Amino acid sequence: MITGGGILGKAVRVTDTEVEVEAGPNVRFSVLKSTLADVKPRGLPAAANDKSI
Repeated sequence: MITGGGILGKAVRVTDTEVEVEAGPNVRFSVLKSTLADVKPRGLPAAANDKSI
């Protein structure tokens, strides 16, 4: 999933209005469902970062 602010993460808990997001090891925070920009169904691989540095 990706938030409106551009943060990528995995949904670990969902309520009626909020989603708890895991963005890394021991990094969890809650966001409002209405602020999610994109949600991928379970099992689909994340897109690779194809930008060259």
